[in-house]
Amino acid sequence: MIDVSLNFIKRILTAQIEARTTAGPDVEVASLPKDPDANDKDKILVTLFNVEEDKTFRNLPVYSVDSGDATKLNLKNPVVTLNLWVLFTAQFAKARYESALKFISLLITIFQGKNVYEDMDFTVSERNAGLEKIILELNSPNFDQSNQIWQTMGSKMVPFVLYKMRLVVILDKEAPIIRNTHIVQGIDLTLSDR
Repeated sequence: MIDVSLNFIKRILTAQIEARTTAGPDVEVASLPKDPDANDKDKILVTLFNVEEDKTFRNLPVYSVDSGDATKLNLKNPVVTLNLWVLFTAQFAKARYESALKFISLLITIFQGKNVYEDMDFTVSERNAGLEKIILELNSPNFDQSNQIWQTMGSKMVPFVLYKMRLVVILDKEAPIIRNTHIVQGIDLTLSDR
């Protein structure tokens, strides 16, 4: 699901950059190079920086109607909802630093214009993989946090922006059923006058 989510963002960025510019950089899902000066072509890298569980959606069990008996519900473990911290970097040659800044600005503009992606935005294969909703939130690390990011990634600093991608849902469709329960068909209340 993480790979599907990042490739979805790559697809959106590629389409938007192509629609808004005549010659834009390639967009790739990849780790940061140790030496960004060795780039042979300009590119925007989409790099997973961190994964965290979104605890606000925790402990919501998954119920589904039993395929063999419509009066029963199957209970499965709760889904895991993730927040992905995604680093977008402009990997451009030194002589094209201003172009790198231009494309980082364009990226921010694209996600400012549309930061919530839902069912109609996903392809059939992305929906089948489990994408339901993605929300992108710009994160502004302070100087110390930025320094830690680049030390952790082990690369030279280039123009970048950090986004929190919310609501990536992990659900094992093949997971075993924990428990079956009957659907409540109705409640019989008898009122009497006393």
